[in-house]
Amino acid sequence: MVASIASSWPLISRSRLMVWRKLRLRKEREKSGLILIEGLRSVGEAIACAQKVEAILVADDHDGLAAASRLGLGRGAANPEFQSPPILRVARQEFEQMTDTVHSSGLAAVVAWRPLTWEAFAVRQARRILYCDRMNDPGNLGTLIRTAAGLGLDGVLISPESVEVTNPKVVRATAGAVFRLPIVSAVDVEQVGSWAGRQKFTIFLADVAHQSDPAPIPAPAKWILTIGGETHGLDPAWERLSCRRIGIKMSRGIESFNAGVAGALLMDRLMAGRDG
Repeated sequence: MVASIASSWPLISRSRLMVWRKLRLRKEREKSGLILIEGLRSVGEAIACAQKVEAILVADDHDGLAAASRLGLGRGAANPEFQSPPILRVARQEFEQMTDTVHSSGLAAVVAWRPLTWEAFAVRQARRILYCDRMNDPGNLGTLIRTAAGLGLDGVLISPESVEVTNPKVVRATAGAVFRLPIVSAVDVEQVGSWAGRQKFTIFLADVAHQSDPAPIPAPAKWILTIGGETHGLDPAWERLSCRRIGIKMSRGIESFNAGVAGALLMDRLMAGRDG
């Protein structure tokens, strides 16, 4: 059925192809406010969250049509607030030039999305926050964002030295979670520390030297968990602030988990031990 419906979807124009192919570049994403997301789950999350979707792109082959069928394209969207965007067919070779995924599902979307500004986030009633400090690995950053959303945190802050959050590999690793919670880019330690002090947050620093048993961590109602990247670790500026160091007890001679796993475990323990 989808194959017959798909015959009515227009082929992508050469001009759109050229413009959207440039979304692999950071400067183009920042200038346009658009990102290209790839995969059934990510596109489905954009629709479920009523994001502004400029177009849905379907590779003109079996895999692309199968993904479109699983998403229900051509039968109307499940979210009544979602205004169906254009659905465009794309030749497989051109589709792969737009995305950076090996063996892509053949389904993508161009979505209007930017990180929240610090000024807008600072006035929100956030209580449980993740701060990603000098996080260079896109897979780890995406995993941490996805975990924060899944565990019910109120937002994610990202340091200026971290990989850029609209990087396609980061967005793909979030599996659409970028649309589920506030995310702020380029927030430095001084901004966070000053604001946290005024707002009475407790700052927890993940530290491999501070190991503890796998039990809920007693936590106040308002806290920030800081996870450092594996290459550069935590910013030395944290030493000038009042912080609590926490960690994970390791066994069998293993030194540490990667940042994504460690952050997930510590977020879960803090959420389990919160007072309010």
